[in-house]
Amino acid sequence: MEREAPLRELSADGAFRLVLLRAPAGYGKTALLRAAHARRARAGAHVAWLNLDRNDNDPARLRRSLHAALRVASAHAPGNDAVLASSSVTHLYLDAVEHLDGEAIRSLFALIAGVLPPSMHVYLAARALHHDGIATLKVAGTLVELDMDDLQFSLAETASYLQQQKIDISPDDIAILQRVSEGWPAAIALIAPAWKKLRRHEGVDKFILSTLPEFNDYLQREVLGALDKAIRRLLATAAPLTTFCASLLETALGHGNSGQQMALLQSAGLPLRQLPDGWLRCHPLLAGHLALRQPAPSAMYARAGTWLVRQGHVEQAIDCFLMAGAHAQAADTLESVIAALCAGGQFERIVHCCEQLPTAMLQQRPALSGALLVGLLCTARGTELANWLHFYRRRSALVGADPRYAASLDGIAPLLAFLAGDTDRCIALATGHKPHASMAPPAPADPRHLAAYTCLWRGELAEAAALLVTARRDCAAAGSPIGMALVGFLQAYLDAIGGNFDAALQQLAAADALAQQHAEQIPPFLFHGYSVGLALLIAYERNRLDLVTARLALARSLPAAGLPWDAHAAMLVMQARMLALQQGQAAARQWLEAACRQGRTRLPPPARALLEAEQSRMALLAGNHDAISWHASILLQPVWAGDERCILPSQEIDGAGIAQARLLIRLGPLPAAEALISRLLTHALATGRRWRATKLRVLLAIALAQLGKAREAEAEMALALEQAAASGMQRLFLDEGSDALSLLRIMRGKARRLLSTQAATHLDVLLRGADTSVTALPAAQLTPTESTLLALVALGRTNGAIAKQLDLSVNTVKWHLGQIFRKLSVSNRGQAVCKARRVGVLPMQ
Repeated sequence: MEREAPLRELSADGAFRLVLLRAPAGYGKTALLRAAHARRARAGAHVAWLNLDRNDNDPARLRRSLHAALRVASAHAPGNDAVLASSSVTHLYLDAVEHLDGEAIRSLFALIAGVLPPSMHVYLAARALHHDGIATLKVAGTLVELDMDDLQFSLAETASYLQQQKIDISPDDIAILQRVSEGWPAAIALIAPAWKKLRRHEGVDKFILSTLPEFNDYLQREVLGALDKAIRRLLATAAPLTTFCASLLETALGHGNSGQQMALLQSAGLPLRQLPDGWLRCHPLLAGHLALRQPAPSAMYARAGTWLVRQGHVEQAIDCFLMAGAHAQAADTLESVIAALCAGGQFERIVHCCEQLPTAMLQQRPALSGALLVGLLCTARGTELANWLHFYRRRSALVGADPRYAASLDGIAPLLAFLAGDTDRCIALATGHKPHASMAPPAPADPRHLAAYTCLWRGELAEAAALLVTARRDCAAAGSPIGMALVGFLQAYLDAIGGNFDAALQQLAAADALAQQHAEQIPPFLFHGYSVGLALLIAYERNRLDLVTARLALARSLPAAGLPWDAHAAMLVMQARMLALQQGQAAARQWLEAACRQGRTRLPPPARALLEAEQSRMALLAGNHDAISWHASILLQPVWAGDERCILPSQEIDGAGIAQARLLIRLGPLPAAEALISRLLTHALATGRRWRATKLRVLLAIALAQLGKAREAEAEMALALEQAAASGMQRLFLDEGSDALSLLRIMRGKARRLLSTQAATHLDVLLRGADTSVTALPAAQLTPTESTLLALVALGRTNGAIAKQLDLSVNTVKWHLGQIFRKLSVSNRGQAVCKARRVGVLPMQ
């Protein structure tokens, strides 16, 4: 792979005569040298290459190797260094320099400095370099060094490499792979092909080390195999500590010269990073490999843990005690920092530590098991959470039970109620008094967040705004990134309710950036699980289908168990509407019906009601009388009187009475439809819900027009257009079909009299969008191979037949199909062919 950043350093003939690539195995040193060598050769430069080995430690052999590489007369005695100065080579590339010992290195650098032509540029690649003059050469401006940090893959390079290798991984998973590998190119190359299998398991890092033989073999052969026994024994103790200093290493070993030990490790060409104050950090994958395969005696880790506690490195001490099997010491130490871990959002860390302690011990320590409850909730570990909740309910019911068990249940009860779809109970618990709240571990959303959220559901916008001001100030003072991200989401929800979409999107973008900046502290479930549904609705409302596609991809990448029902329902509705735009209403109805059948048993009633409402809208647009009657029998039951007391984001413009209003407009009686919509509109205006009010005005205008009240209908539609123009609303008009479009066309003829200039302009935008035959996103540009492959798919060829005809492997064909599906926003071969014909990629038949 052409890596432009390091290649620029290798290709620039600047002030530096020497360029040193010094990094552990697997960082692409040889590949970069080869690429630079080839680039120079193509440019006509005189280049030379020399692979060094241990035999070159012999001075005579080293000189013969240089004579041969530089193509100087071999008739001269190998000891005649002067002849080296006659070489016409301008760029000399020396690989595997780590094989030279200290004396040979000094001899080599003496030849470079005193014998080789001063105009010759020399490039050296080494895992380690035993030469104490490197620093002097750097200060003199003669040498520049590219180290492990310079040679590791950036996120963009990782994505580029995977694309070249035809490994199809989602952007979010690429970010996880980058985090796990820390940009180690060899690790990425060996892990990526098995990523989809690995990603299904919790704890990707641990699963890689326990089940991926290729990567573990590489570590044993290439990284550890080059070390002598003394360094391997030393590393087996040091590396599982992850970070260590001389005093910690000496304490763990119980003997030895700590300074000498650290120097040995630093000179061994290992993936170690220098930290402040003389500490080193081993790459976590190598550390984990050694901990699993070459564990040191437990007494070493017990001594290390005790030293770390004394020095204030408490979290690292917990790991040492766990490795030593000292569970009581690990639990005591974990209890001392559990509140800070919860407040910092380290829920993955909490679960990881607690899972390594005996269950009986956890059950006797409510401070730990209470934090574990929160951790399991935030990491979407449903089965384990259910088991612990069962234990907590039994334990808290015992006479004389520690009050912390009940306090922990109280702390997460509102979130559990919301996840179960019981919004009334969630509101009651969030606003109720908690007598033992001070004993509960910090939850991801504190009472202010929950109270603000429930105020937004109920339309108490002023109260919600005041709570968010307080929550923002307190979270900033406490340095809580989770709290700040949740405040950002809630502020975005408040802005969206009021129709201020620009401000809402800015808040979501800021919260997104915060979540990425603190990815270790903010689990994707905790933030994106809630924000993704709102972001989908806003992007769709503004007809930003590119953003909808991106957010749908993000929503699908989240664990199914981790997506709250409200966001999950919004995602399903948005998928159905995008499918309708791409393949027509019939395909969307069929897909949504299947999704409803699959989710009927696991989605709570509010989510099922939203999906049924969307199905009824599709039936109305299609004019399917049987389906309309069936939905009316469910949604227009006599007991239903319209419930706008609690409106969640997914229900903002299509729930809490709106589906029923549509059915009444179609089935009658029309006065009942007008009365219902008027009541819902009054409530929306009274609670500041401008987005919802705009939708209701459109429906009211349709009802009034059908009642023959043309002037009143035009007045309501004019008010709807004014608000829509200010907010950028589009889909709430377009999704109502021909009834709304007929009124909009009437309004165009009266725009000068009824509308402001801004609203009249927005009306033109709406009608242009309605008149476009294909509203979906245009298909992304397909490569020639993808176009050829898709044409064969359209002919009914199997993957095997396509592979044979195009001289590809079947796996490569599958990869190309995945790319086609992604570019066309479809999920199977038939949809791909249909969409490609609709947008002109394939000819119509």
